[in-house]
Amino acid sequence: MISWKTGRAEVSASGNLGYAGGSHRLTFQGADGKPVEEKGRGLSIWKKDRDRNWKAIQDIWNADK
Repeated sequence: MISWKTGRAEVSASGNLGYAGGSHRLTFQGADGKPVEEKGRGLSIWKKDRDRNWKAIQDIWNADK
């Protein structure tokens, strides 16, 4: 399971480019069957396409360590 909490989001003055940054929590079952949890931060950059639909053009996630 993954959960995302947006901390900040902005859109450019032109309205064609934006970003959203925040924190995430990822939980999954490890190879040993025990639950594994990762917390971290992420940033997504969005751009409107020709049809004016938002598309993610870049996405990065990093674990807190």
